Amino acid sequence: MRYLYIFFFLILIFPGCAPENQNTSDNPDIERKEPFFFSVTATHQTDAGLALNDQDAMDDAAIWYNTQNPEQSLILGANKKLGLEVYGLRGSRILTDSVGRINNIDLRDDFQYMGQQVAVVGASNRDNVGIDLWVIHKDQVKIEYVTKGSIPTGLNDVYGFCMYKSPVDQKLYAFINSKTGAIQQWLIHANGANIEAQLQRTLKLETQVEGMVADDELAKLYVGEEDKGVFEFDAEPDAPVEGRYIPLTGEDNSAVKYDVEGLTLVYGKNKTGYLIVSSQGNNTYAVFERSEPHKYLGSFNIVDGQFDGTQDTDGIDVSTDSFGDIYPNGFFIVQDGFNTENGDTVAQNFKMVDWKTILEGLE
Repeated sequence: MRYLYIFFFLILIFPGCAPENQNTSDNPDIERKEPFFFSVTATHQTDAGLALNDQDAMDDAAIWYNTQNPEQSLILGANKKLGLEVYGLRGSRILTDSVGRINNIDLRDDFQYMGQQVAVVGASNRDNVGIDLWVIHKDQVKIEYVTKGSIPTGLNDVYGFCMYKSPVDQKLYAFINSKTGAIQQWLIHANGANIEAQLQRTLKLETQVEGMVADDELAKLYVGEEDKGVFEFDAEPDAPVEGRYIPLTGEDNSAVKYDVEGLTLVYGKNKTGYLIVSSQGNNTYAVFERSEPHKYLGSFNIVDGQFDGTQDTDGIDVSTDSFGDIYPNGFFIVQDGFNTENGDTVAQNFKMVDWKTILEGLE
């Protein structure tokens, strides 16, 4: 077994936000406020990914919240040229695990493994056309690669990935998709020192998909069909396989421009919260209510400030936990497809935004 040990450093952050109103198209079938755009700036950024300056290398991100020491939480990034990259909250690279072309990544906490509660990190590995898994040992803040190669999926290619913890029986699942629109659901379980997966069912959309996120409370799966919008599925393995289009996540909303890419969820009390969608075609992030009918609330972009703004975003993630002084309100993280430094193009990275500034813009 390979063990990768992790150390951390901290710095303070300073949020910024500059609202700006614009109009977008109306849909009489959806009751909503007039949509609007507003702007925020990044408070931190990660080190540039380990790639050439002109490579499309970085993709998805996932945030692991360390309940024992929040300031020693982790940012995990998918490097689709190399493997898994891990950063501290200030954005400094801690380690790189060169396991192959990792495309999308997600994690879930409180998984029983070898008599301990661990976090499970999962990802789609395009080199091996399968699922890679790691565990994070909380007591030592230690990452362990447990699949020793990928779990094969039988798909022609793998692309998007997310995890789901059932509110019915607390079982852990992984969803993985291919560019053909096929979406597989796998049961994840421990078998001694190994973590294994069994295929449960296959879902299907008509064209290319990638971004996915699952709601562990409402038992829903959201899938971005890149040139159509976001579709909602029931996430339980014995549920119907039909997906439902979410209005105003596609061409019926002038604020959304294809491709529809990364998806993430914000959990609120009493089933409130947000579904956030990366609108890659206009470099914005569309915000919807988490619960049905998923009313569209508005869109924002990340503009130049202390760091450069973001463009052509793939993966996104968010946490509203408090990370101490560095992110007391939580933060939103996005992949930056065109990263610059002092006016020069450098390798892609991730930008972090204080969640409070986004809430202030929505209000």
